[in-house]
Amino acid sequence: LQRQGLVTAMTGDGVNDAPALNQADIGVAMGLQGTEVAKGASAMILLDDNFCSIVAAVHKGRVIYAGIQKFVTFIMSVHIAEILQIFICVLGGIQRHPSTSSCFPKPMDCRRAR
Repeated sequence: LQRQGLVTAMTGDGVNDAPALNQADIGVAMGLQGTEVAKGASAMILLDDNFCSIVAAVHKGRVIYAGIQKFVTFIMSVHIAEILQIFICVLGGIQRHPSTSSCFPKPMDCRRAR
């Protein structure tokens, strides 16, 4: 499965499982009945030796990841709009008005001469 580019997980509790736990992308050792060798070779240790804990952890991880994605999408969309606005102003040649310290002319300069 790893040769196909898929993420693999391995569960184990003994010394004989340590090489497979180390080789897997995610090694999961049993916390209560597992040996210290298996715990050392794994990336995650189940404290209650319950496989349902893996499902709950994956679900919580996906919820957190989805929240981070939404946050990054929001932040990037706001900042892209700001950068686009500045870029348009630079391309349009909007500069400071020579008689004022702001980008806008004095109100009297905006009136048409009759």
